[in-house]
Formats: sequence, C-alpha cells, structure tokens
Amino acid sequence: MEYHNNPFSTFLPIEEAHVNTGGSSPDSSPKSAASRSPPNVWLPSYLSDGGHTCGVCADAATGYHYRAMTCEGCKGFFRRTVQRGLSYICRHGGNCAIDRSNRNACQHCRYLRCLSAGMAPALVLSEKQRVAKRQLVEENRERRRHDSFSSEPLKIHSTMTQQDHTIIQSLVMAYNEAFSKENTSQNESEEFSDLNLEEGSDAEENAVWEGLLQRLSPAVARVVTFVKKIPGFTTLTGEDQALLLRGCVAEILFLRTCLRYNSQTQSVLLRNGKHLFRSQVESALGGSLWHFLGPVFELAATVSRLKLDGTEAAMLVALLAIQTDRVGLCDMEKVEGVQDSLLAACKRHIVSSYPKQPIRWSKLVMKLTHIRNVASQHSMALLSTQAMPTINQLVIQLFGEAA
Repeated sequence: MEYHNNPFSTFLPIEEAHVNTGGSSPDSSPKSAASRSPPNVWLPSYLSDGGHTCGVCADAATGYHYRAMTCEGCKGFFRRTVQRGLSYICRHGGNCAIDRSNRNACQHCRYLRCLSAGMAPALVLSEKQRVAKRQLVEENRERRRHDSFSSEPLKIHSTMTQQDHTIIQSLVMAYNEAFSKENTSQNESEEFSDLNLEEGSDAEENAVWEGLLQRLSPAVARVVTFVKKIPGFTTLTGEDQALLLRGCVAEILFLRTCLRYNSQTQSVLLRNGKHLFRSQVESALGGSLWHFLGPVFELAATVSRLKLDGTEAAMLVALLAIQTDRVGLCDMEKVEGVQDSLLAACKRHIVSSYPKQPIRWSKLVMKLTHIRNVASQHSMALLSTQAMPTINQLVIQLFGEAA
C-alpha cells in the first residue's frame, strides 16, 4: 500500500513491496541512490545532491528518521515494530545480510540493523501522539494563514467607509431574514417535536438514517437563503457559488448551534423553545458515543465566552461562507475580491465598535479557524456513524432546530 499522494506523507510510511528473496529484484540493479528515490516523495534540502543511502538496507534514503539516515521502508518498519512492541526470531544465527532486495527476509536482523544505524525507539510516537501532531501542524498552518490576512486590511485605514456600512447592513438584514424565529413554520416545529431522547426509536435504522438529511433540510435552506444575499456572492460563477455553499453548510450549522448555547444552563435553545441540555445528550449517548457530539458543546462554550452580538454573528456566518481555500474554485480572483471586501468591512466594524478591545478581531478570526477545524473533524463522523437512531435524533435536534 502506498501513500505517495497522501497529504500526511511526511508521517506515513511508503510500504515496501514483497520481494522474491530467492532471486534478483527488478530494482536491485546498480543505480545511484538518487535515481532510486521513490516518486513524489518530498526530500529535505540536505538530500538535494543525491547519493545518500539508507543505513539499514542501502536503499535510497529520504532523510533522518528517528535519528538515522534511512529509507521510507525501514522508517515504517522501525516505527511499527516499536509501536506494536513486536519481537522477532532469527532462524540463521542472527547474522543475516540486510539489503534492499532481501530486507523482508529476516525482521530480527533488520531491526538490529536499525538499532546499530542509530535509530532511537524513544523517538517513536504512539498512534494517538501522531494524530495529535498532525492536528497541531494543521492548526498552526491555518492560524498562520488567518494571521496573514487578519492584519492587512487595517494597513489601508481603520475608519469605516460607506461601502463598509452598506456591506454590514446587508449582512445583518439578510441574517435576520434567514434565521429569525418568525420564519420558522409551524410544520417545521412539528417536524422536530416528535424526537424523544428518553426512549429508543422503534424505526428501522436505515429508515431513520435515510430521513436524516431530509429532516435537516430546513436548516440547510436557511443557510442557503442567507449566503445568497451576501454582497458580491451572486456575481460569482454558478459553479463557484455551488462549491462555496457545499463547503460552508456544515461549518455554519456548527456556528449557529454554538450561538444558541447558554453557558449557565449548559444547554442549546432549540427553535421550538425547548432546551437540549449537555447532560441530557451525554446521558443519551453514553461514554462511547459522546465524542461525536461532545466537541460541539465544547466549541459552543468557547463561542459563548466571546459574547457575540447579532452583527458579529452575521459577519462570522458570511466569512465562513466565502473561503478561498475551497478546492475546485473556478474564478479564484473574483472569490478573493468578495472575501477581501467582507474582511475589510468586518474588521473595520469590529475595531470601530470595540476600541477598548484591540485584539477582538484576532479572537474572532481564531474562532473561525476553531469552528472550521471542529466541523472538518466531526461532521463526516456524524454523517457516517452506525450508532443510528439515538445519535441521529440528537444531530437533528442540534443542527436542525438550533440552526
């Protein structure tokens, strides 16, 4: 199995193929280490001159791994051995020759060669640590990206222009029209009011699951109604409009749920006037499933501490909708233009409205990153879990009625 095109290829091993130890390998002909480098593998600058070989099997090295110069195959072998606490037995006295063509023949001797080459078991991360490291790297990358544009608009001027006022007013009006309680139909409230968290549903799991997205459709429709009224959105190509909408729906539903969270009661206010309490959800799911919806309540608590007003809520929803990193955009320049106008207006509004809170804008930008990360990590899990009836009811409650 290969990971050449995986975005985490820095961390994931490129597994070596099984070789015929009884004969020559197709790749065992004399070549320079550089010519044998695996395709599409990023190499550090200190290997740019080529000629570096693996200290374990003499294959082409791809860098220092666990304190030794090795290839991807031996890096992965060493990591798996340490992570899983594996032990091996040599059938030939512990003196097997290890090279590229037969490195799979004796794992015992291969591991000893790893140690003698200087590879340090203490540097191997557990799977949990590896996942945490990837997440941290991604969060830092996203933070730098947001920091780069969060400070730029104010270099022009900090006083709101007439265009800024027009943009902000349009966002607030569109937000109120799309999300005000008065626009919730009686049928919609009745549609969600039959959910019972105390008793399990008798419906077949598949039937419940098939209706999930349909039950969420009113909330999605409200998002679409708002996004289409964002200044500049309708000037984009139809393809880009559709792509931006698909990309932002889950993120906006997460934010809308957070905005209806009460930190004192630890509950989400639903559109039918009822409250969905954190303790109620945790009890209904149990410890093993709490990780699906628990992060939503954790995120909501952090959003609550910002004490957002209605204008800020409208701005954040709009900024989530217009993101230039959506994969597949056709006219990037035009999308960037719409985003730049929004960012400039929103930042100048915050600076002029909160002169005694100089870092408030930075906090809002960071919260956008937090929301996007949580939505990315958990929306697919929520929409793929097999713990059907109970969690589906809760998803509908949180993202249907709250949004």
